[in-house]
Amino acid sequence: MVSWGKAFGTALNIVLMSIVWYIIGIVIIAVGGVGVFLAALSNPDFLTNPSVYLRSLAVHLVAVIIGGAIIYLGGMATLLKYSAELVADEVEEVRGYSRSATPSPIQQAPPPTFKQDPIVVAAKSLGISTAGKTKEEVAKEIQGQTAKTKVCPKCGVRSTATGVYCDNCGERL
Repeated sequence: MVSWGKAFGTALNIVLMSIVWYIIGIVIIAVGGVGVFLAALSNPDFLTNPSVYLRSLAVHLVAVIIGGAIIYLGGMATLLKYSAELVADEVEEVRGYSRSATPSPIQQAPPPTFKQDPIVVAAKSLGISTAGKTKEEVAKEIQGQTAKTKVCPKCGVRSTATGVYCDNCGERL
């Protein structure tokens, strides 16, 4: 689970980077506005000539659209980037993976193996309960159980020692 410290640290990074994108967008919008203002000062018939006025307005509108897009897209990209990094770090921590040592698709990591006590495995395969018993007791019970059975040479299934034929495939024991 993500700690509060990591969550607030990520939120702070998102806010700070969003402010940077906001400043960049505002600067672009302001440059467009200053351009319109300078066009008005340099052209005496700025307000009386509609084509000059509309051209300046269109330039400012383009600057507003570009600046707004940078603010919005920069904020969204920041949110996605830092959120994805937080999730990746958490998965790396919980699962023990390392993003720096990711195996290629051809060289996949082998599946994890779990070591089990051979006595427990043998007891489970024979249907012997291990609950409340010591290893020695379970081992003796396994020996007693296997002494009472025969292994079929054809299918490998254990059958009762008194039986002449395999309980599974009917092969002669």
